[in-house]
Amino acid sequence: MDIPLSVLAETITESCICQFRNIAHVHSKSPHYHVIITTKNKDSIVICHITKQIENKIWYYHRANNEKAITCLVRVDTTDLDFLTEESIIECNQAEIILKQEFANIVHPSHGCQLIAPTISTDLENKIKEAILSSPLVKPFIKNAL
Repeated sequence: MDIPLSVLAETITESCICQFRNIAHVHSKSPHYHVIITTKNKDSIVICHITKQIENKIWYYHRANNEKAITCLVRVDTTDLDFLTEESIIECNQAEIILKQEFANIVHPSHGCQLIAPTISTDLENKIKEAILSSPLVKPFIKNAL
């Protein structure tokens, strides 16, 4: 369901999943699923993308000699998120934080944003938070926001 961007971010009070193309990810030509995690202060959100490129991500962190980062990739499939068509990962090492009022600025205007899942299970949310908190690559201020 399409919701105006000016309204969407302000209405997020629980962790959810949206589909949009992040303008900061210039290599991406199509929209991706993004997990949006609410923060303690409720004025900002933490965003992680979902990708099917499991082996590429594992190989990337292995080549970078960062085995700890591999453990921060949260595997999901249709039992976790029913809209997925195949096993994927939530890339918690690249978590971004953004003020809700700035959310519209990261969504590519030609693709828009769709709310795919208005909530996620508490178990999945906890796994994502744990992975972000354990990640050697996520900045401390993002971890502290959770």
